[in-house]
Amino acid sequence: MEDGEDSMKVYYDDKHMLLYIEIKEDEVTETKPAGEGVFIDLNKAGEVVGIEIWDFDRVINSILEPIVRRAVGYIIERRDRICKKLLHGEEEE
Repeated sequence: MEDGEDSMKVYYDDKHMLLYIEIKEDEVTETKPAGEGVFIDLNKAGEVVGIEIWDFDRVINSILEPIVRRAVGYIIERRDRICKKLLHGEEEE
């Protein structure tokens, strides 16, 4: 970042499970919904200055769950291939 530019800041309220990403320090003049529990804060020029995510734990879990399921599926598949090769006396790749 160049001198004088604002840096992004992230705030998390674990009591209320609320995540706020401040993209730039500026006055919020409008807030628009962007999905279930997600709100975009805009300044007077219509630029995004922040993103608020309510019930962040639920949101992050819904994002991570399919990723974890796919990873576990891959691990199980890989394990099964290795076991079959070992049972048949083949060398592992």
